[in-house]
Amino acid sequence: MRVVIVDDEKRCVEVVISLLTEYCSGIDVVGISHSIAEGRRLIKQYSPDIVFVDIEMPDGTGVELVGQMQHEIGNVVFITGHDKYAINAFRLSAVDFLLKPLDGRDLAVAVEKCKERRRNNALKDQLKVLQQRLGNDRGEKSQIVLSDKDSLYFVKMKEIILCEATGSYSKFKLIDGKEILVSKNLKNYEELLPNEVFVRPHHSFLINITHVKRFDRNEGGFLVMVDGSRIPVASRRKDELLDMLIQGQREV
Repeated sequence: MRVVIVDDEKRCVEVVISLLTEYCSGIDVVGISHSIAEGRRLIKQYSPDIVFVDIEMPDGTGVELVGQMQHEIGNVVFITGHDKYAINAFRLSAVDFLLKPLDGRDLAVAVEKCKERRRNNALKDQLKVLQQRLGNDRGEKSQIVLSDKDSLYFVKMKEIILCEATGSYSKFKLIDGKEILVSKNLKNYEELLPNEVFVRPHHSFLINITHVKRFDRNEGGFLVMVDGSRIPVASRRKDELLDMLIQGQREV
């Protein structure tokens, strides 16, 4: 991963480089800047995967820099001695916010978050290309690539009954009875799959509404899928979900 460090304190830059070398692998520091202006030039030049940036600089702030160039930066880790800036940092989707003096273990955690985000974004890009090639008419022809520890699966979206959160993993249940456990969280697939077909009735489930068999009003309400799976429905989602099913001309 390409890294640019923007910090006016030379000692801090040296510490970041030293800790990256000791605690992190696969890191290439391609640029070092002690000013916002030079940091802007380096970001344009390298489009780095990670930018470590201080908040207060002589010629501006790291928050302003990231706000102006966030589309050219893969991930951001703010480094500062002033935690009052934390809210603004996270509003700009910073991966992490590290306070000085830096701790190598905290830095390593931040880098791992960046790597995971890059993997997720790569998957999103891969699936977008695949969807464009195969078409995406309400999931009838589109496919999705699912990967477990042994294989890659090319699955038609219409064959997915549901996806269930299992810790940080997601378990897909298919119409043929097959189950595939993938090392991505449910939120990732909620963003990838077409939301006119795949909805999240409960924080632990993402379902394909074309495979809903019935809605049972007992026990607070739950969906029965074509494979017999019983899916709880959060009270705040019930009305919206029933409207979707009715509009789809399903008997509720």
